[in-house]
Amino acid sequence: MKTKILLSLSILIASIFFIASCQNDDSAKSLDNNSIVTKVKKPDQMISLQEAHKLYEAYQKNFISKSNNTKQAKYGWHSLDFYKKYIAYLEQEAAKNNIEVTGLRLYFAAYPEDPDTYGDKAGYQTYMFVPTYFDASKNIHRPFDPALINDKNQPVAVEKILKSGPDVFKNASWLQKTNQSTGVANMGQMCQPNCPSME
Repeated sequence: MKTKILLSLSILIASIFFIASCQNDDSAKSLDNNSIVTKVKKPDQMISLQEAHKLYEAYQKNFISKSNNTKQAKYGWHSLDFYKKYIAYLEQEAAKNNIEVTGLRLYFAAYPEDPDTYGDKAGYQTYMFVPTYFDASKNIHRPFDPALINDKNQPVAVEKILKSGPDVFKNASWLQKTNQSTGVANMGQMCQPNCPSME
């Protein structure tokens, strides 16, 4: 009799633990599912397709059709994976100097007429991404490069380098880094000249 009671109790206790463990698993799954379906608020900068059409047409009318340059780019493309890795890399490198990346500045540019270096992109329009930090003294988001920090442990004025070249800062200790690949991004797929057959 005692053996049957002990056996029944053992089965009951084992069943309770089994049910509890199943509930915990369900809770974990529920938490995982909640983390997956967490809603993100739509950014205020989103526009309608009607507005996008107006902007596209205005660009074609005011810039493309009026230009004598036949090497006008229609658009550029980077993968979503690039954007994720790029932003993560910028934040990682900027954190080493206790700088917060506040955004990205988009510079319109063009590839030099140098086919040996740039291939079929030579002469075409392009763009560059440059990270920004907030300069409280000027109340502005300034472009910077996480790899270029001056002797005062402050971000280097990247806009001066873009306009005048690195030699504007003569004999600076960090000057040799300006020829290295740093925080400025380019090298996307441009159209033209690399338009897919179906746009």
